[in-house]
Amino acid sequence: MGRTRIRHRGQRTGSQAASPLAHIPWQPISNHMPPLEYLRPDEVEKLHEASLRILETTGIAFMDAEALDIWEKAGATVDHQSEVV
Repeated sequence: MGRTRIRHRGQRTGSQAASPLAHIPWQPISNHMPPLEYLRPDEVEKLHEASLRILETTGIAFMDAEALDIWEKAGATVDHQSEVV
């Protein structure tokens, strides 16, 4: 009778043991590309100014009474009926 080999958990088979990835030494990954700049600084400033204008003229809705109270205590104009700050 032939002998049956029992493979233990985590033990690699022949093709897995010979994987080329197993022989690559560890090294930190580095990115030599400069970070992407999607907007120029003047465009970021325009976007920021537009967002402040929208918040001032339109406001923002908060559906939480506690949040509305916090805004009101901080001096914001709060409409509790429409839940808009």
